[in-house]
Amino acid sequence: MPYDKPAELALDFSVREDPERRKREDELDLATAPGYQLFFSCFVGDVDLRLDGLNFRTNFGWVATLSFAVGFAWRLSGLPAAGRMSMDFLEDDEWLSLRFDDGRVLVASSYARGIAVVPYADLLKLARDSLTRHADALMAAYPRLAENRILAGRLAMVLGGPAPGA
Repeated sequence: MPYDKPAELALDFSVREDPERRKREDELDLATAPGYQLFFSCFVGDVDLRLDGLNFRTNFGWVATLSFAVGFAWRLSGLPAAGRMSMDFLEDDEWLSLRFDDGRVLVASSYARGIAVVPYADLLKLARDSLTRHADALMAAYPRLAENRILAGRLAMVLGGPAPGA
């Protein structure tokens, strides 16, 4: 049975701003940075995910936000075929679990109480739009990032068109 209840949907990313700590993205030439550095050691912070009245904000301070944004949108696009997926935070034992059920997604996590139920199409649009906003904001703050071919390829793969900022 379709799920048509309006649901609160928000996904934002915050990159840690701590002058006491070095930021890997400030030390690299982001136009040529390899994927393993770009996606796993740069732009760390938190994921602010709010769904169906539940808060799945990470509050860890160490999530690789660009990697999460790309991975979440990419894996979510395959959720109807897979049936379920888990986004595991490799730095810890925390996870975010999603299960597809008749056009809706049930979302739970190890670090927040409750299960959110949201329409699949709305969650996929949220993930893609949030990835675009995050990538655009990072490219505005770090213009050389827009020249990174690895990032451009990942964004085109996930978003199905020209990379944000192009």
